[in-house]
Amino acid sequence: MSKKKIKVIDLFAGAGGLGVGAHQAGSDVVASVELDAIACQTLRLNSSIHGKVFEADVSDLSADSLLKTAGVGKDDFVIVVGGPPCQPFSKAAYWTEAGEDAAYRRARANGLAAEKPLANTKVKEDSRRDLVKEFWRIVRQSNADGFVFENVPSIKHPRNKPVYDALIKAAKDAKYFVTELVVKAVEYGVPQARERVVVLGSKVKTPEAPAITHSADESLGLLPIVSAGTALAPFAGPEFFEPEEVVSGRWAKHLEEVPPGWNYKAHTAWAG
Repeated sequence: MSKKKIKVIDLFAGAGGLGVGAHQAGSDVVASVELDAIACQTLRLNSSIHGKVFEADVSDLSADSLLKTAGVGKDDFVIVVGGPPCQPFSKAAYWTEAGEDAAYRRARANGLAAEKPLANTKVKEDSRRDLVKEFWRIVRQSNADGFVFENVPSIKHPRNKPVYDALIKAAKDAKYFVTELVVKAVEYGVPQARERVVVLGSKVKTPEAPAITHSADESLGLLPIVSAGTALAPFAGPEFFEPEEVVSGRWAKHLEEVPPGWNYKAHTAWAG
């Protein structure tokens, strides 16, 4: 198997992050599926990495059409990768609703003592929740040799966990060996201090968790943490200027005052 290049189908490709990772790992990304037209332009401008671009809703596609159009044969090894939209599962979704949870967060932000309410298990209506099922449908229809699923940690929140658990159960029932991970992106060289849930599936054997490559602890002998400033420094020249970079409007001044690595919480009593 090692002599044959693995072919990758990238679902919900966005700007192509997972596809770039698959490419760097030595795989051949043969198809990238993305609904957003602007993101598809980015993918097409890097077609040597992202393969054939399908500007479409994953729900409207069959695995057969993807594989056939991408030139995947029956003897090829296939891995499906994808991070279905996280908005239905993200913490940001909690902050857009009224109720006890929102009141609790406001109190904490103002430095007030408050009793944390019980976890809300009622699901918010959002059709994008079903896209996890669509991810799995493509995995099964393509009879993929493996898959990589990525999403936010709050997909394990009590009201989201049934969606996550259903994916894990379906994979195990289909005889995939499954490894469940919660990883810190910054420990793998990504200039973002974010945690992500990653599920690795393989028909061959239990996937191994990849060893971290970066750390702030110099004694570990790993590469240093990469900051956003370091990653963007090569593109700081005037030749890269775009009008969209100029922030204006109601919150522009507040944004300027947020220290590097922080967010809106810098303006709350909680942060002093």
